[in-house]
Amino acid sequence: SPYDTTKIDGVYRTRKASKIYGNDGEPGSVSGNECVYWDDISPYISGYLTTAQKHRSHITCLAVHDKKPSILYAGFTYNPHLPKLKVLRWEFNGWTDYSEGIPTWTNVRAIEFQPGTDGRVFIGTDDGIFYRTKTMSKWERYGSGMPNVKVVQLQVLTKDNTLYAGTYGRGIWKV
Repeated sequence: SPYDTTKIDGVYRTRKASKIYGNDGEPGSVSGNECVYWDDISPYISGYLTTAQKHRSHITCLAVHDKKPSILYAGFTYNPHLPKLKVLRWEFNGWTDYSEGIPTWTNVRAIEFQPGTDGRVFIGTDDGIFYRTKTMSKWERYGSGMPNVKVVQLQVLTKDNTLYAGTYGRGIWKV
């Protein structure tokens, strides 16, 4: 809520969500009252930030692991007071800073897991695409040939093992 100054950004999860349907019967929104209870799992950002300073950093995207729903990634916008905070990883009821290797001045705009892998995840930033696996200690730039452009959407298609990237002003790219 923009009127609640104690809560700037939030991440919530349901205690039970066995069926999720859209208006047309396709996957989408929640049906019935199965998701009545929500748990606040919002990341606690350490430090002594004022409310105005916290407003300068927002959660821009979330991604849940396809095989381990207990693993969640949250991407953040640039905050001059916490410039290194870019990605947090939720696992086993706790958040870990997962930002190593991401340029401090950029924003994370999109996060996408590659289904069927052992934890490969991609992020779209204002400076292109980065990736990381569970064995890597930091994010690395992904692919070659794409300009350093703002990536606002990512989608992995498993049938042909293709990563699509929607950019701001430079079209759609695939690898």
